[in-house]
Amino acid sequence: MPIRIQVTLSNVLATPADVLALKFAQQLYGLDSHVATALGARLDREALPNVGESLLLDGIGVAAAKEILFVGVEPLGAAAPRRQPG
Repeated sequence: MPIRIQVTLSNVLATPADVLALKFAQQLYGLDSHVATALGARLDREALPNVGESLLLDGIGVAAAKEILFVGVEPLGAAAPRRQPG
């Protein structure tokens, strides 16, 4: 089954989707902060994912998306490890 990814300029909470995927850069910024606020008490902020982990939540009643996925990524501005050729 193909995966369809759509990038739009719209109110993300009002956009129907199977999953609303958001980065979590070890702090809440911009859109992920907005969604976290909309989730309110349904989001245990201590459960937000570490780098390489994820957190999947029910989106019903908060967003038009069925589920909300937070994906843990490196903090913003963190230098990416460099690979040596070899």
